[in-house]
Amino acid sequence: MPNFRMLAAACAATAVLALGSFGPSSAFAQSSKTLKIIVPYTPGSGPDIISRLMGEQIQKAGGPTVVVENRPGGGMTIGTEAAARAEPDGNTVLLVANAFVVNMAMKRGNFTLGSFEPVCNLAATPMVFVPTSSARARMPKASGK
Repeated sequence: MPNFRMLAAACAATAVLALGSFGPSSAFAQSSKTLKIIVPYTPGSGPDIISRLMGEQIQKAGGPTVVVENRPGGGMTIGTEAAARAEPDGNTVLLVANAFVVNMAMKRGNFTLGSFEPVCNLAATPMVFVPTSSARARMPKASGK
C-alpha cells in the first residue's frame, strides 16, 4: 500500500497547489464558512480517501474547516444533485470521477454541465469498456510483426 499512500498524498498536495495559496487575499481566507466537499461515493472509497487527504492539507495550510460529506447512490446522481442545489457561494465542492461524464451524456439527474465549474484535476484513472462476447465490437487482430 505505500504506492497508494504516495499517490493519495501527491493528489492532495496537487489539489492544494491548484486551489492556490491561502494568504490574506485568497478566497478561503475571506470566507469564515466551512468548505464542504461532497463525495458521491461510499466512505472508504478512493475518491473519499483523496477528498479527506485534500481536506487535511487545506486545513493545515490555514484554510477553512473542511467537512467531507459522502452522498453515494444512483450512480453518483444523489451527490451530484446535492452539489448542484448548493448555494453558489464557492463553499461547496463536488469530487467527481469518470461516471460524471457518463451521467451527463445519459442525461441522468436534474443538473447540467453548466451547473458546475471545474477547479482542478486531482488524479487520472483509466476507463476500460468490456463488451460481452455477443457484441458486434471486436478487438483488432494483431498484425504479427
